[in-house]
Amino acid sequence: MVDLGRREVRDIPVANTDVSFLARRDDARLWFAGLRGMGSVCGTLSSAGEVEELWAGDAVVGARFQPYVAAGGDRLLSIFESPDRAPEVVECDDGEWRALSELNGAIPDPNSAGTWEARTW
Repeated sequence: MVDLGRREVRDIPVANTDVSFLARRDDARLWFAGLRGMGSVCGTLSSAGEVEELWAGDAVVGARFQPYVAAGGDRLLSIFESPDRAPEVVECDDGEWRALSELNGAIPDPNSAGTWEARTW
């Protein structure tokens, strides 16, 4: 965060998150999205340094290697994909993603292809 009047720079840490996306929400807050471990996280950052996580989990929000959200006012929209859910356009409502599209409804259940196991190094 940069205070132009005081010419000061300070960090607003988001616990264990590599923030890859920021956008203006209102005069005092920014939307953010990023990576945490093998999953994604999104929420708001205030100019006072407060972090509000709206969602975090083992899924991809936005592009596979650069999480992002499309936000307008209080609406939080993105692409959501997880090992058991094909990518769809979604809206976050009280921490739950609700599908707005059915572009991949004909894709077979990914769990029917075999078992999934997370690997990190």
